[in-house]
Amino acid sequence: MAEKKLDCRGLAWPIPIIKTKEVIGQGEVEKLTFLVVNAAAKENVSRLFQRSGYEVRGEAQARTFA
Repeated sequence: MAEKKLDCRGLAWPIPIIKTKEVIGQGEVEKLTFLVVNAAAKENVSRLFQRSGYEVRGEAQARTFA
């Protein structure tokens, strides 16, 4: 199974979408984990996955600041 991780934290719009399209376009990816820091990026990338025929599962992670 081809599995990839795409870290888009801190990247401005539309870079997360562009990078995601590049990975999807390469094909043979069965599982893609992408990391973003804001809700808008999460929603945009999730919609792209759904339109491309992928199942989307989301997980929020809390951040702790010292």
